[in-house]
Amino acid sequence: MNRLDLAIIEFNTQKFYECHELLELLWQEAPQPERNFYQGLLQLAAGFYHLQQNNQNGAKILIGEGIYRLKQYPSPYLDFHLEKLIIRAQRILYALQRSTKIPPFPKLVSIPPKG
Repeated sequence: MNRLDLAIIEFNTQKFYECHELLELLWQEAPQPERNFYQGLLQLAAGFYHLQQNNQNGAKILIGEGIYRLKQYPSPYLDFHLEKLIIRAQRILYALQRSTKIPPFPKLVSIPPKG
């Protein structure tokens, strides 16, 4: 299993610190424009980790930066459904900004290969 597959599993099981570590390795090795894409994903993972640790200010900053980066890409991008991910991350950010109930964390969903 490659790093990206492992990062998806970690993200979807809400092991955001571990996911961030894997995505950081991918980010460091990736050429542009994939580099900014991976940075957006790792910022979301880091923001969700901060939220788990009750660091709401850190969560707001990183989730906002991750959303900003990911909105620059079409959906799907590199076989990822970004539209739902971004919408759900925006809902979390909105709830943080208004001190309301935080919705569930989104899943990182890739498009299955054809054939």
